[in-house]
Amino acid sequence: MRISHPSLRLVACCVCLCTLLGFPALAFGQDKKLPEAWFFGERPAGLKGLEGKPPPELKLKTWIGDAVDVRASRGKVLVIDFWATWCGPCMAAVPENVRIANQYKERGLVLLGVHDANSGWERAPAVVKEKNINYSVALDEAGGISAKAFNLAFWPTYIIVDRAGIVRGAGLSPGHLEEAVKLLLAEPAPEGINEAAGNELPAEWFYGGLNRPAAFRALEGKPLPELTAADWLGEPLTAADTRERVLVLHFLASGNGTSMKQAEVLAALEREIGSQGVVFSAVCAADDSWETLTKIAGEGRVPSRLCHDAPAVGDQPAGATGAIAATLGLRYVPCTVLVDRAGVVRAAGVRVESVKEIAGKLLAESTPARRDGDAAAEPNQNN
Repeated sequence: MRISHPSLRLVACCVCLCTLLGFPALAFGQDKKLPEAWFFGERPAGLKGLEGKPPPELKLKTWIGDAVDVRASRGKVLVIDFWATWCGPCMAAVPENVRIANQYKERGLVLLGVHDANSGWERAPAVVKEKNINYSVALDEAGGISAKAFNLAFWPTYIIVDRAGIVRGAGLSPGHLEEAVKLLLAEPAPEGINEAAGNELPAEWFYGGLNRPAAFRALEGKPLPELTAADWLGEPLTAADTRERVLVLHFLASGNGTSMKQAEVLAALEREIGSQGVVFSAVCAADDSWETLTKIAGEGRVPSRLCHDAPAVGDQPAGATGAIAATLGLRYVPCTVLVDRAGVVRAAGVRVESVKEIAGKLLAESTPARRDGDAAAEPNQNN
């Protein structure tokens, strides 16, 4: 049912079938606690004590798949599977993880695999491929920092976090994972959480609220990819400029009056808070008049860093205004995107009058480490 050390893997394999069969499900009713029969028996106090609180911070590196930001998963149900390739029960449970991830993703499920830091990671890429793992997997930081923070005592350990960002179950049996997922997905997102975007920011801070374009929502919770520009006005934006800073990225076109008015608001905001750890940059459409934008920039009506998007090439989204926009899947201007200090997109399509408040919230968060070996964590390179 569970394994506490690689040397016990044979014993774990023997009991694995019993685990996967699970125990008879209990009626949940209106009780906020998940039934004890859904968990491994005799859970350590430290593990059980996670319930009813926000999850501890995850320290992860070497991602396979898209990086997952726990904070950006609010509004969704998050399952964290602490696993290892040397763990028999972990490997036996993977096919069910894959099925559950596929079946409930569109309803708001996020599944994340956190691999043991001590051994077995070298096999992870092959396992992901062989077992068709369709959810993100990451290696715990050296020394098992995340495992220690979650008071891990055995593998696999399943942690389930509800839409409000609260741990509702720690140490779930794999055989009862789906029941817990369905139960928490059926609960409404708490007031003030943008469920459609899986975002902890209020819907009213976005243009269109819950009905904003799906392309905007799809950006959130993912690292900002590497951006390249055809030309820059002012100093080119580099990875060093955004390290441990909040980035405000505004997409505009000189012929789009709304986008230009928003750019003027952001230019004023840059003068106000640009020295407080917030970096502003604007991206103009590839077919825009660089001469016109240069003149406007000289009047202080756009953020000080302005780049000219390169033409979109190849298989790009229809309507994309340039290569950078296409990389992000954007088909519309204006669009303002905020990226946190870990290089993760946290808000897309925000109202310009909300930028200051959102930036303040992101600055107030503890400084996360950028992900080692993740090129997307060094996003703002230029030609």
